[in-house]
Amino acid sequence: MCIRDSSEKRLFDHWEINSKNVTLNGIKTATFTMPDAPVELEAVYNNLYTVTVNNGTATDTINHIAGDTVTVKANVPAGEKFTGWKVENNTALSLNNQSIDLTQQEITFTMPSTDITLTAEHKTFHTLKVVGGTIDGAPGDTIQAIAGDTITVHSALAPDQQFLRWTSDDIGLTDSQSTNDTLTITMPDGDVTITAEPKQLYTVTVVNGTVHDKSADTANPGDTVTINAADRTALGEVFVGWTVKSTDVNGQPNVKLDDPAAASTTFTMVGANVEVEANYEKQYTVTVLYQTEETGTPTISQEQTAIYGDNIAVTAEDKTAEDLIFDHWKVTVGGLEVPGLFADYEKADASFKMQRANVTPVSYTHLTLPTKLEV
Repeated sequence: MCIRDSSEKRLFDHWEINSKNVTLNGIKTATFTMPDAPVELEAVYNNLYTVTVNNGTATDTINHIAGDTVTVKANVPAGEKFTGWKVENNTALSLNNQSIDLTQQEITFTMPSTDITLTAEHKTFHTLKVVGGTIDGAPGDTIQAIAGDTITVHSALAPDQQFLRWTSDDIGLTDSQSTNDTLTITMPDGDVTITAEPKQLYTVTVVNGTVHDKSADTANPGDTVTINAADRTALGEVFVGWTVKSTDVNGQPNVKLDDPAAASTTFTMVGANVEVEANYEKQYTVTVLYQTEETGTPTISQEQTAIYGDNIAVTAEDKTAEDLIFDHWKVTVGGLEVPGLFADYEKADASFKMQRANVTPVSYTHLTLPTKLEV
């Protein structure tokens, strides 16, 4: 009788009776009745293949034959993210027409006719924090990510602020990246903080007027700012122009108004606080009277309002039809007689600069003399 056995790294499957002259009773351990002839038996084995799992577990890491169903599961430490399985001899898996998603922590496959080593790979989670912005896919201002992840952030500043640029001490940003309101980065192998910096705001203060319907507001350098003088006609005052009260390092006004004489005007904001003041002059009355020396009763001839500095022209009323001729002017300012306001008090046409008080020129007339003498 001849029995052949080669069982190293093999799993017994069945007996082959090459002599065809006996019947075996049993499977692995079998008996038979010896005939009157030689008997040849062969133990048939299947090859055993090994599944080696690094950073994970398997249903069995040894004694697999081709065609076995094998399940492996990754062990991922706290603070780490599973990134996929690395498989040696993955070509063998592919040749068996298996479709396996190696990005899943637990996978099941059919054992190929080769040893297999699988390594569960993982990366450390890092924190990305955005200051003054939001992160796509995150409810707050932080997100956990691993090296290689693509993350997009957006600025989210206060309503009165404008985005200037992104800054970070943890990653390098190009000029185009740093100045774009929407920023997409590749996560490095470490924590990252990104900050959205606003443009610097400066204060505009308007004395006797408004900016954005307020007496003071903020603006960014380069903004066009509109200012409006208050309407003070109810107080008897007239707007006469703007004064820039804030100065630069040379003591000069730090902004230039587009039209300093307009009640509503604009200027370009600079990188400094600005203060402007609307100036007014009170309106006064010019009342021109005339009277004769005989009656001494003044009569209003002309009346107008004016502000300080206005050029005022007055003319004595022509009374020649009443045989009256102009003689001279008498002028009071604020109720007080003021000499020298007119250049010539004896001319019927006169002019003067308006004072800061009511002005009352009075023209005096005389009766004309008869043109003929009767004897």
